[in-house]
Amino acid sequence: MRIKQLLFSFALIAMTSSIFAQINPINSPYNGNGLYPVTMDSIMNTTPADVLIFKPSSNLLGPYPTILFQPGANSSTPGPINKHTYDLYWRTVASYGYVVIIINNTSGGPNSTLFTNTHNWIKDSVNNNPNSKLHGYVDLTKFVVAGHSNGGMNATDIIINRPSEIAGIVYMASYANPGIFGFGAQNVGSYTGKVLMMCGNEDATTVPGAGTTNATAKTAYDTRFTSASCKTWVLLDSVGHGGFGDYVNTAQPVGTIGRAKATGSVRHFLVAWLQSQFNSNSTAFDNMNIAANRPWNTKEYLNTCGAGPTVCGDPYKIGHSVKTFTDPSRANRAIETHIYYPAATAGDDVAVGCPSESTTFPVIVFGHGASQTYLEYQYLKDGLVPQGYIVCMVNTETDTPPATGAHLRFAQDMKFVRDQMQTLGADAASIFNTKVMNKTAIMGHSMGGGCNYLAAAQWNGADCMINFAAAETRINSAIDTAHLVTIPSLVISGSDDCVAPADSNQIPLWCNLGTPQNQKYFVSIIGGNHCKFSESGQFGACTLAETLGGTCATATDPAIDGAAQKDAAIDLSLMFLNWKLKGVSSAGTKFADSLATSTRIRTTINCPVVGVGARKEAKISMFPNPAQDLVNIEVEGCASQTIDMAIRNIYGQVVANFIIDVNSDLYNTELNIHNLNSGTYFIEFNGKTNKLTQKLIVY
Repeated sequence: MRIKQLLFSFALIAMTSSIFAQINPINSPYNGNGLYPVTMDSIMNTTPADVLIFKPSSNLLGPYPTILFQPGANSSTPGPINKHTYDLYWRTVASYGYVVIIINNTSGGPNSTLFTNTHNWIKDSVNNNPNSKLHGYVDLTKFVVAGHSNGGMNATDIIINRPSEIAGIVYMASYANPGIFGFGAQNVGSYTGKVLMMCGNEDATTVPGAGTTNATAKTAYDTRFTSASCKTWVLLDSVGHGGFGDYVNTAQPVGTIGRAKATGSVRHFLVAWLQSQFNSNSTAFDNMNIAANRPWNTKEYLNTCGAGPTVCGDPYKIGHSVKTFTDPSRANRAIETHIYYPAATAGDDVAVGCPSESTTFPVIVFGHGASQTYLEYQYLKDGLVPQGYIVCMVNTETDTPPATGAHLRFAQDMKFVRDQMQTLGADAASIFNTKVMNKTAIMGHSMGGGCNYLAAAQWNGADCMINFAAAETRINSAIDTAHLVTIPSLVISGSDDCVAPADSNQIPLWCNLGTPQNQKYFVSIIGGNHCKFSESGQFGACTLAETLGGTCATATDPAIDGAAQKDAAIDLSLMFLNWKLKGVSSAGTKFADSLATSTRIRTTINCPVVGVGARKEAKISMFPNPAQDLVNIEVEGCASQTIDMAIRNIYGQVVANFIIDVNSDLYNTELNIHNLNSGTYFIEFNGKTNKLTQKLIVY
């Protein structure tokens, strides 16, 4: 009963004026492309017509909902309408994760077999031809037909002939054929799929024996689709018949609103309806159903379609909890942490996960950039939490500039937060009880990214690492510590970074990583910079530093906007995390495919053999390790140098100093450590041309 009442309330929504529709059509959220790079293919000599295909560049995330579309008819040959006339709509649709197949047929009059025969060819390509350009792409269970003008009438034939195979139909300035005074009408009364009808109020075309196109379409909506599971009616103000395609025909004008706004308003409803009905996208549903989110030229809007089936966890809502953890080993240091987690309903301290769900969630511990806070990284929780990750944003060391010793303290904070999350996962009184997976990624931006290396080097609790524009750290060098990090790592930079340029930061960090070569990845986002990994804003500390830094003149790639840079970072991070933390092998395949084919990034990197790279020419080995009283030190590649050695505890304090005079290319000495307490130490070797750090465990 509740569902019927809801649907009935939707049916009552009718906007007869544009008073409440507030979006300029050219500012619709769907006027830009979605997340999927698009490939265009033309296939000739198919039966019964050639086809044009828009589809995502890879089928790794497929199969995708599919639309089979026929253009309107030309009244003369040659005419202005062709298979590319509707690219301005369908290429955009494809970028949201759809396959669009356009039948290259612009003949007038009925063709009752056109869609059926093309559908047969598509099914054969999908089911029986692994080499087909459609194999692995087309989801035959989410198959929609569509048409403009005459194309919509031809599309109607297949929903009559194969109603169970066609999930929906889209009419663009079109309708189900009413026949001549009812004779020869297409009988759509038993069709149970979804229906979208869009018309323009300046459409002057007429239907013989029935009236105007708009009146005929509205009658079909009101009285003929009596069994449709749901239906949506849109009448756009100041749009004519020609506003539904990109062509010039004086008998079918675009409308007084103009081409750009007509396109924007049509595309808005087309993408929003498809996304809400076939990808269960609640935001898209709101962009249709909330008056303030519609284009201002929405004259009439009726809808009985809901937001699609809602499944808890697909995606999750975002819960939020603030914890101040206390570390007794560091004078009860307070560590403020904002924890964002998957939930059935959004809110503070709501239940974790979905009701009756036994799922556990991997943990991500994130460190912010210098002079920033957790607030500059809200896009991360928006991108990761709905996909089933607990994101812990450590909010310490926010001073401008960072205080002395901040980098090591921040690294230790990250480690401590990871341990505390595991404790909460075992605490029966905590909302996180039984919800925390024993899998953790450490992430960070700028200062936080450099601190990732310090943290990962001293703790075995991280399973992988991702950082954005990681910066070298002070006192304790992230570059010199990187060789102690052996976990799978993704190092992401911006090609136009003016704060922490890759050549002196991310590249030496990646080159010095102790991670096996086939488990560490370097990515440069083309046109990305340092600060767009955060939401610093025009006058934020990061943006001002980048603007005033004086090195931006070296940028070689056209700048991309912040949204595009963040999208690239989230896309790569999700694939990597799903692969490394959730064990989804297909995510690893998609990640590798993205590295090989994405036009948004570069992956080539050359580790220098001089300068920073010279750090790796020297080799220092310690054995045994762990050790108790004595440890042997072997130095290679540092002949005729004096090496200063400093032993630091995990808090960065120097507990012992030594000097070694190296007199041969392969030098051995013995170090007495019997005065050191049991624990973990870091031995820094500082020579004339090299600086290295080794971890030593004393028992």
